[in-house]
Amino acid sequence: MADYAKWSRLVDEKISADGKWVSYKLNYDYGADTLFVQQSQGKKRIAFPEAEEGSFSKDGKYLALVEKEGKLRIRDLGNNQERTYLDVIDYEFTEKDLAIVSKTEKEQTLTVFNLDTGRETVFEDCSEWAISKDGKIAMVSKQAVQYYHKAATTKLPFSDTGYRKLTWNDAANAICFLEPMTKANDIVSFKIYHYNLESHKTSVLNPFESQMLKGQVIFGEGNAALRFSSDGSQVFFSYSEPKKKEVKQSFEVWDTDTVYEYGWNKLYGDPKPLNKVASWIPAENKVVLIGTNERPNAMLTIDGKHAVCYDLKQYEPQYGHVAPADMYLKNMESGEEKLWLTKHTTAPGMTGVSPKGNYLYYYKERNWWIYDIRKGRHQNATATIPIAVTDHQRYEAGPPYPYYSPGWSADEKYFIVYDRYDLWLINVLDYSARRITRGKEMNVQFRMCEELYPLARKQYKDEYLVRDIDFSKGLLLYARSDNGESGYYKMNPDFSVSKVLFSNSGKNNVQKAAHTEDYIFVEETAVNPPKLMHFKGSQPAKTVFQSNPLAKNYSWGEAELISYQNKEGVPLKGILYKPADYVPGQQYPMVVYIYEKQSYEFHDYIAPTEYDVIGFNAANYFLDGYLVLFPDIVYTPGEVGLSALDCVVAAVDKVKSRGIVDDNRIGLIGHSFGGYESAFIITQTNAFAAAVSASANTNLTSSYFNYLTEGRRYNAWRYESQQMRMGFSPFDNWEAYTRNSAFPNAAKCQTPLLSWAGKKDNNVLWTQGLEFHLALRRLGKKNIFIAYQNEGHTVKDPKLQKDLTRKIKEWFDFYLKEKAQ
Repeated sequence: MADYAKWSRLVDEKISADGKWVSYKLNYDYGADTLFVQQSQGKKRIAFPEAEEGSFSKDGKYLALVEKEGKLRIRDLGNNQERTYLDVIDYEFTEKDLAIVSKTEKEQTLTVFNLDTGRETVFEDCSEWAISKDGKIAMVSKQAVQYYHKAATTKLPFSDTGYRKLTWNDAANAICFLEPMTKANDIVSFKIYHYNLESHKTSVLNPFESQMLKGQVIFGEGNAALRFSSDGSQVFFSYSEPKKKEVKQSFEVWDTDTVYEYGWNKLYGDPKPLNKVASWIPAENKVVLIGTNERPNAMLTIDGKHAVCYDLKQYEPQYGHVAPADMYLKNMESGEEKLWLTKHTTAPGMTGVSPKGNYLYYYKERNWWIYDIRKGRHQNATATIPIAVTDHQRYEAGPPYPYYSPGWSADEKYFIVYDRYDLWLINVLDYSARRITRGKEMNVQFRMCEELYPLARKQYKDEYLVRDIDFSKGLLLYARSDNGESGYYKMNPDFSVSKVLFSNSGKNNVQKAAHTEDYIFVEETAVNPPKLMHFKGSQPAKTVFQSNPLAKNYSWGEAELISYQNKEGVPLKGILYKPADYVPGQQYPMVVYIYEKQSYEFHDYIAPTEYDVIGFNAANYFLDGYLVLFPDIVYTPGEVGLSALDCVVAAVDKVKSRGIVDDNRIGLIGHSFGGYESAFIITQTNAFAAAVSASANTNLTSSYFNYLTEGRRYNAWRYESQQMRMGFSPFDNWEAYTRNSAFPNAAKCQTPLLSWAGKKDNNVLWTQGLEFHLALRRLGKKNIFIAYQNEGHTVKDPKLQKDLTRKIKEWFDFYLKEKAQ
């Protein structure tokens, strides 16, 4: 373990806009982290041991480095000159400037550093600031609203104090902001100011004088407090009835007639005090209430001309993860609403909007549908695709889910959908479908590298996510085979597809330079540590930086994908890590780590460490003479535990059949859902000599009714439609809950168990682990249960991480090595 301190993790990779520089950080569990900046195609490399993060300027010529205690260093990458600023709490690059906000005990200051001239302009007593798309920097400074642009400062005709939430429109020719105000009875609200920089006209919305907002207040908190529509004609804001001061009671009333259970109902049962979105049109002084008490929830289209409105509590009580609702389409100009979808899921990604706001799309009846807003017409968009767009690999209870849709082409000509392997384009003129990739024939899954395509507009919680996907520039696609090979392909503007690179290794975090065709990505395998790679156009990828070069000096072992089947004949895979200095035919102890599907991690490099949030690191074991198995698990809803038992035993038997594992020295470990599986499996089989179960539900019946204070809901949704995969309540099939629980089957457990839980866990109540411990205690079974007083679902305290990692290793060493010997 002494050598563990030598390993680092490669994180935070970035590439400059001009493609000439990359930055990355090496994090160490046992030492100081270091940020590096390096030429993408050169040898120059600069280390910044004190830097916590770094970012490049818009042109890639400057680097900003954030160090401890608010120190900011600005480095010219051409001449290596630096400037330093202290007490910095925020900063942002524009095309020509760097805005820096510093805060001391006395005041907050905004400094604008011009990147071309080196000139500094300082604005004292700056309480608010915002940057427009064209680089105007607005601020509230010394009781005035002003903006800085092109080395000039312009004061606006406002001089009161307390202005907040400065917000620019997309065209950077108008700005809006809030002013706090208080009415009788200490009712706090805000005025909205709108100022047009071209006409110099000021408009004001006072909620206490507006007929549409009579009895309502404007809410002034959060990042969505104010924002413009894309054309700048509307200002969206949040409103509600005045919130009543909470009166503390010495009791709680839980009533079965309320819409939600007590905690959730207290927050969301009454729509009147809920924040709802509204629109103000300054040119007409018109207010449109988008969310209402009848339908408080709303999603805005990207152009702001329509909104999808619904009531999340309409079909309550219901016990799914996400509630369904009747969805109404509201015309923002006329205020007209009409029913669009009936009892449709409100889950993210199941509805969306096109880039220009002319179409909505949704998933229903195992197909993607498109709704033409102008024509008021629904069309099944995937009826002509001969392959299912429904994801049959999820193996979950609840309604079916599709393979995700990344959205539309920027010109709205094509709607993009996925099936299991391929990318399809739906032409909205005639709804013909075109398969772009040939993944099915290759057993390769193709997906867009969505992270390369920016949001068309900043997304707020009540706005649909829309990416700017320009087909005229082609698309970069990520490809991954069933056997773990991966790489990148290019969909060209003519829709042909060409390979960029593809090999038997893992690849991730691809990024593109903003102004060039330079790309970087990280490549790794289970044996080879991550390295930062660079390619440009059709040039072969080259290594920019290799992390952990010391690894080649150690015997590391190897990983392979194994294949097996469960009792239903479903083909499955698992990762088998072989120990360092592995000798074929020799028998080794083995630890089996379980969760759900894990074979996609085949090429993930695992650096050894004693600091693990769940106390288990596979490298610590395969570097110490263990086999380590990560099996895939699939599920039959209603038989979640027995499904896990079936798949895990099948995977273990597959390894046993090769004669490389000692049948009497096999351990089992799982955390969270895997912890549940681990605890249950050892009540059904004696195949394991020792086990570890962490943060686990052990009694499905009592867990179903556990109420999680922070989430303010009880667990029914987890079981009826989510990960616990029962698909029904205990009252529908009590026996199924019993036969898939560890607790009622504790008498059959013969395996020594180490278990742990955090008393502040807000996902799984720690008493679930305690229940199983007390059952095993009463039955005279071997169990050590660790309850961490101040930890949650995982362990965050480094000292406790190290202690837990060692405890688990010692547990397995005793039962799988020392005791066996």
